[in-house]
Amino acid sequence: MSTEEPIVATTAICGDAPLPPMIVIHSKAKKSLALRKHPPYLEMVSDAIVTLKERNGSSQYAIRKFIEEKHKDLLPVNFKKMLLNQLRKLVASGKLVKVKASYKLPSAAKTVGAAKRKKGAAPAKKKPTAPATFSRHGKHSSAPIHIRHLQIQPNLPDELAQPETTNRSSMTLLTIKATYKKDMVRFSFKLSDGFINLKEQIATRFQLELGSFSLKYIDEDGDMILVTCDSSLSVSVDDFRLPDGRQTAIRLVVFLLVN
Repeated sequence: MSTEEPIVATTAICGDAPLPPMIVIHSKAKKSLALRKHPPYLEMVSDAIVTLKERNGSSQYAIRKFIEEKHKDLLPVNFKKMLLNQLRKLVASGKLVKVKASYKLPSAAKTVGAAKRKKGAAPAKKKPTAPATFSRHGKHSSAPIHIRHLQIQPNLPDELAQPETTNRSSMTLLTIKATYKKDMVRFSFKLSDGFINLKEQIATRFQLELGSFSLKYIDEDGDMILVTCDSSLSVSVDDFRLPDGRQTAIRLVVFLLVN
């Protein structure tokens, strides 16, 4: 009776070339890499607003500082611009409420509005009394004079008043400081006038042809940011806003376009 030998597979190596090294990621390393991802922006922003407990909401600066201190090792390099874009998206989707330069959670904004409405609510109506009958000179009159009870309409709270149709920030006068080569001009500008109007004013002051130049500014990180439309102009306004909400002058640099 013959005994079969087990077949052993071998791999031939051509020449003296070594096998390429194999990279194996341990399960613990995979877990640590997964843990290094920061939470969603809505969760981080909500955590900042709830923890700070500011009465009028938390500013972008306060929210950014809170998140940077709590998740400093997990945030991307462009976290500041990412946070600004995420705040705008959260406000547009109704997940945040923007009040002037601060942000609130919708539940907190509804609670404050309900408290104001309760404070300015109309008093309870009294039951009407029977009309009184009077006579002139002490004599009874066949046509009695009735005194009607006048109801005074209480003042409506701010939430029920006529809403403002314009954005306050867009109506605010800004100070523009534009520099072209060694010359600088300073003038007041309303954000609601738009980016095209701003370029026309700068072209007139420096005697340049409209469309022959571009506008840029330097942000807090030292990056040169190009301003091309109304939305990017609004971003520049936020970049020149102080932590307490006050607005500083918008510093723009004029660059000639090369044909």
